[in-house]
Amino acid sequence: MNLNYSLNKDDYLQYQLYNASTTESTKKKRLKTWIIVTFIFIILSILFYQADNKLLTYYFIAFSIITLIFYPFYQRNQYKKYYGKFIDETYKNRFDKESNIIFNDMNFETFDFTGESKINYSSLEKIIEISSHFFLKVKNGGTLIIPKSKVENMEKVRIELKSLSEKIKIDYSTELNWKWK
Repeated sequence: MNLNYSLNKDDYLQYQLYNASTTESTKKKRLKTWIIVTFIFIILSILFYQADNKLLTYYFIAFSIITLIFYPFYQRNQYKKYYGKFIDETYKNRFDKESNIIFNDMNFETFDFTGESKINYSSLEKIIEISSHFFLKVKNGGTLIIPKSKVENMEKVRIELKSLSEKIKIDYSTELNWKWK
């Protein structure tokens, strides 16, 4: 099988957001930050209550409730902005450049403007399918991004990748309902 496509900023962003949403350390960090910010406002409202300052007590109670409810939405946008800037700085020279992947019997070869590489199937760790992309995770930490919208005969690609995962006995994860939250 031979695939030709190009990646844009959104393709890289989808991968970064997916990776952040599934990495335990990032999930813990986001939860911890949310709890700490809310807790600080609660502590401040208690301190002002003890100081008999009702106005600031109500102010910080309101802020703690607002933070408890809306901070995850704010944080989600902040992460998206951060990853967007990171991608602009790191991958800007790779946007809209033609890439080619050739699947062989024992490996796949990738060709792009930076050069070519050969990756043995035995170095694949996991294949992930979300509604818009396939991600082929390699044991060395890299990931190959395949956007569904830019490949011809996406169903054939899905069948080929599922067959490959069974052949080399790696996990094929289907997360078609995944979205950044």
